Amino acid sequence: MKIQANQKRRALPSKRPKKRYVLFRVTGGHLHFAKVKEALLSHLKHFFGPEFEAARVSFVFFDSQSGFGFLKCGHKTGQRVRKGLLSAKVGGFSVEPVRTSGSLAKLKAVALRQSRVG
Repeated sequence: MKIQANQKRRALPSKRPKKRYVLFRVTGGHLHFAKVKEALLSHLKHFFGPEFEAARVSFVFFDSQSGFGFLKCGHKTGQRVRKGLLSAKVGGFSVEPVRTSGSLAKLKAVALRQSRVG
C-alpha cells in the first residue's frame, strides 16, 4: 500500500500518545449538548490555563436524557481533568466525574449500568 503525498502516516502504536476517557454526569436539570460542551470546555480552558493544549482535552459525547458524557484527554492529565470537573458549574448545574478509563467501551458499560440503577 502506497501513501500518497497528501495523506499523513499514522504513528506507530508505541509512538502515539496515550489517552484516557473521563465519564461525567451533569445533575440538576435538562441541558443541551451544545451548551454543556461549550461550558465544560471553557471551564477546563480556564482551569488549565496555558497548559490546556498540552492536556489534549476534547469533548466526545453527551446524552441529555441521562446526563452522562465523555471527555477524552491525555493519560498524564486525566486526574487534573477530574479535579477540574469537580469545580465546574454548567448553567447552575453541577458536574460530577464518575470514572476514568483507557477504554471507551468500559465507560459506556458503566454509564449504562448507572443510568438503569439511578
